[in-house]
Amino acid sequence: AAYNAGVKPSHIVGQSNHLMLLNASKNGYINGKSNAFLVKANGNGYIRSVATIQLSKEINTTKPLSKSLDDLGITREHTAVAARQEMVQMLMLGGKKHDLNSEAEVSAAGCVIVSPGATAENIDRGFFLYLNKYTNILGQHIREVLNGTSVPPVSKELKDAYKNAMFVVCGPEAFDAKTGIKGNAMHVAQAGSFDGVTAAGFGILSEMHYLISNDAYHGKLLVMPVEQQHEQETNTDVLLADALGHDHPKVGTAKSNAELKEKFDELVLTKATTNKILANENATMEKLYDTTHRDTKKATDKAVKLLTTHEGMTADERQILFLNFQTAHDPKSKALRRINKVMIPALEAMKGGAYIVQTRMSAEVPTRYTAVDDLIKQLRDPMKANELLDLDVFTPEARAECERFADFLQEIQNKPSGPERTAAAKEFMYERYANEMFFVGY
Repeated sequence: AAYNAGVKPSHIVGQSNHLMLLNASKNGYINGKSNAFLVKANGNGYIRSVATIQLSKEINTTKPLSKSLDDLGITREHTAVAARQEMVQMLMLGGKKHDLNSEAEVSAAGCVIVSPGATAENIDRGFFLYLNKYTNILGQHIREVLNGTSVPPVSKELKDAYKNAMFVVCGPEAFDAKTGIKGNAMHVAQAGSFDGVTAAGFGILSEMHYLISNDAYHGKLLVMPVEQQHEQETNTDVLLADALGHDHPKVGTAKSNAELKEKFDELVLTKATTNKILANENATMEKLYDTTHRDTKKATDKAVKLLTTHEGMTADERQILFLNFQTAHDPKSKALRRINKVMIPALEAMKGGAYIVQTRMSAEVPTRYTAVDDLIKQLRDPMKANELLDLDVFTPEARAECERFADFLQEIQNKPSGPERTAAAKEFMYERYANEMFFVGY
């Protein structure tokens, strides 16, 4: 976009915050072995510099949290117990309560889950959930424990621990607009030293790394990388192993739905940061307040330096820039990107049972609506396939990929719509990209 707007290539800096790029040499991505499902980078080839956002206890990524603390009236003089009690009261009054008797999913849009009859006074442990696709899996588990419908039944000790807990699903709808109470649900939970359960996106993990590595957060963290998204697995490995150290007492991981439920039960029952623990430790908000309000180097400092002095790229960043340029101009990589623009909407449509798919190669090309049977025929015909993909060179690799995708579309048509198609589509994507270095960028 910058290049098309007339910015000189020498004035364009690409910035990446993905951990597989930040630790490229260590993790092997530079030498061609990729465990990333999709390695995202600026791919138009006009970038002349790359600035990576490094994980560092010296770079404050929590400025929005510091503003929320101020807005919530949390000061460095607050005890952690007092801060939690204020946040629990706020969530009890303003949170959108999930109906435990409802059959509705526990939505990632946000809600607050408490036991029937719970009051702010008897809540002694809190948990925030930021789990994307796993929100309802853990949400349903929480609901079953509280309703006494778990199979097999849980122990009385675990059920009692759940009854004394508050669960906040972090999302834009966590607060009930009708109450007039507003806030960022995650920041409210963090101000209350809630234990967190999150997916492994770079944003939340970089923030929690900054807080935990500065010993500024009282709560614990359970991390669940999204299945088959190797980027998230890499985020987790780098954050926990390289940045915080193995077996860190405040951080745990889960790698499956069953393990997520099991480790969450363990967190609730035996490892929760309870009010009693906070009181016994004489915990205060001083460290969290000071750490979030700290003026530090900014993540953008490197990009500014590259623009003003044109110096300072590391060897890894130069290699990333080279690979970025190479994949943007390589005919095979371009073909893969164009096929991807056909494949992803086709798979998404077919998972739900649709037989008409959309394809669009660029802003200059109008959207096409194509029946799946016709799309299969197009992919098998080299001339029509090249017309569809709008490639300068229709390489043998491109033809092979088109045939491969056509075969899969033919196969998936014979499966019932729903979970069976979804599983097949996931497996196809996983197998296709698991061992490839693939930069997305048009």
